[in-house]
Amino acid sequence: MAKRRLKRYGGKLIFCQRDEWGLVEVIETATTRSLHFGSPVEQSCLYFHAPFTLAHEYQETLLDCVLQYADQQPIQNLLLLGLGGGSLITQLHPCLPATSFTAIELRPLVIEVAHTYFHLPQADNLHCIAKDACQFLAENRTPYQVIVVDLYNESGMPEALTDELFQQQLLQNLSSPALLLMNLWQTTPHLTQPILHFWQQQSRQRPELQMRTFPIASSQNLILQILLK
Repeated sequence: MAKRRLKRYGGKLIFCQRDEWGLVEVIETATTRSLHFGSPVEQSCLYFHAPFTLAHEYQETLLDCVLQYADQQPIQNLLLLGLGGGSLITQLHPCLPATSFTAIELRPLVIEVAHTYFHLPQADNLHCIAKDACQFLAENRTPYQVIVVDLYNESGMPEALTDELFQQQLLQNLSSPALLLMNLWQTTPHLTQPILHFWQQQSRQRPELQMRTFPIASSQNLILQILLK
C-alpha cells in the first residue's frame, strides 16, 4: 500500500526534517513545489510547468536589477546571502556564465534540499557555503562586485540584519564599482527603517554611492538598491 502523505499549507508534505534551527519542509501541489521553515511562509517556490519562472515579484525585481547592471559591465563575482531554494541564483546562473557565484546559507540541510528538490545547479562556478552570513562577511577578504541579501527565517527578517555593524560589513565587502541589493519588508518598519537610515546617511556622505528603493505592492517587500561608482 502506498504511503499516505500528510497535507500541509494547502499541499502535500514530501520532505520534512529538523535541524538545529528548526523544520525544513517541502510541499507539493499539482503545479508547484515550495520550501517552508516550519510556517506557511514560502521561502521558495518552483512551478513544474515553468521552472524558469520566478514565483515572487520581489525576485523578479532582484533579477532585473542584476541583469541591468550586467548590461553595463561584466560581473566577475556575485555573493548571495541567504539561499532558500536557490530560485534567484538558478535563474541568474545561465544568464551569467562567466560569473563566479557564492551562496552563503546558514543551514547545510537547506543547501541539500535546494539541490535535490529545486534544481539548484551543480557547477564549478557556483559555490554554496554553510556559514552564518555575519561571520562570512567578517572573515571574507575577497570584495564582491554584486551582493544580494535575501536573509529570512520562519518568521521574517532576522534582527541581526538591522545591525549597523552588518551594514558596515556589507560596505567593506563591496568592490568599486559595485551593486548591493537587499530584500526588506515594509510590514516591519522597526527592522527596515534602521537599514534605510544607515544607507541614507552613507549616500549623503559619499557622492559615489547612490541609493534607490523599489516597493513591491504585491507582497509588501521593499528592494533596496545601492550603486557604488
